[in-house]
Amino acid sequence: MTVRNTFAACGLLLCALFGTAHAAEPEDFKTPEYFASRALDVINAADAYALGYTGKGQVVGVLDTAVRIDHPELAGKADAYPFFFSPDWNFLTHGSHVAGIIAARRDGVAMHGVAFDAGIWNAAVIDSPCDTYLDDYFARRPDVRIFNNSWVIDWLPILDEDGKDIFSAQEVITALRGDTLIGPILMHAINSPESVFVFSAGNEGQMSPSTGPASLPRFVGSDLGNWLNVGSLNTSGISRDEASGELVLKTDAVSWFSNLAQGTELFTVMAPGSNIYSLDASTNGYMPDSGTSMAAPVVSGALALVAQAYPWMSGKQLADTVLTTANSTFTAPEYVVLFETATQTVHIVSIDGALGDTLSHEEAERLVTACINEDVDAWVGWDAHALAAVDNGNFDVVQMTKEEVFGQGILDVGKAVRGIGRL
Repeated sequence: MTVRNTFAACGLLLCALFGTAHAAEPEDFKTPEYFASRALDVINAADAYALGYTGKGQVVGVLDTAVRIDHPELAGKADAYPFFFSPDWNFLTHGSHVAGIIAARRDGVAMHGVAFDAGIWNAAVIDSPCDTYLDDYFARRPDVRIFNNSWVIDWLPILDEDGKDIFSAQEVITALRGDTLIGPILMHAINSPESVFVFSAGNEGQMSPSTGPASLPRFVGSDLGNWLNVGSLNTSGISRDEASGELVLKTDAVSWFSNLAQGTELFTVMAPGSNIYSLDASTNGYMPDSGTSMAAPVVSGALALVAQAYPWMSGKQLADTVLTTANSTFTAPEYVVLFETATQTVHIVSIDGALGDTLSHEEAERLVTACINEDVDAWVGWDAHALAAVDNGNFDVVQMTKEEVFGQGILDVGKAVRGIGRL
């Protein structure tokens, strides 16, 4: 009798001291602000938030154009390496849009970032009349471990028609080490294994990213395990199976402009990048934008959540966590359509042999039209150009595996915060 009463008293005391515990549920975070960016639900961000991971205590480096750090979504939690010019915010909108995807506040207004409690450390390395001394940029904030790079250099193919490297590893490394932008980044990644660098794959509509910087681990090897390449998805082409909850992709699920993963499969992940709603530096408001530039910061924000969960992880371990937990079991479409704007060529990518090696003009037109009609808005005016290219016979069929298209799969931060997955 005495023991029973003692336990009852202890229970009442604990309730009085701490109240009744209520575990957060993913649905608690699925607000209009959550859905507004069009980037969060496909990557299962709410699952990570329900576990308590919001990016708190993390700061993400944004190497981009100048970021408008006084935007209401960033004010007080974003800082920038000194630059001595007055930004024209009507022109310099890119970096702010990227920063918002990573870390815009969850405040009930418009949209919020993947890691809405994280901070931003900006370096104006694009469209800047002033030099940014990257060695000093890195040294000033040694606490910053995750660096987003939503930019590319001129596209050069990795592989020839036979699937062999066009350039040797030594040629690539020698050329890029001497580059005033890529060189310091490459050396910091190698010499600071706690860091991780995220690169956009590029918007050329090619089967692979360019020969550097996104593809550098192919040439540098294991010393660059802390380096990720990110391709772009169009979330309007992605749904969930009602029974299993698994993702089902339509033909427009891969952004028509995105470079794919061929040759970089082992360090590539896909993330939303079409019509992503984020910050507009020109008005201090919001705007949509598209590109692999928008997909990369989704991954950088996810890494901030993983780093919060596992602060002891090295950069390679953080990257491996994102790669090994990526969703690779989704239902892929039979084909996707890319449009190479530089040559006005349409590439009809047959996944795992779903289409034949050749198509008649009529069949190509039917497939491309069907893809465009799934989401005309995603083509932002390029749909007419793509259809004209097909009409002029400027199309081909490219056979690729699912992994060559998607790399390790679709980012799943809800799983990533639970630790490294398949090996």
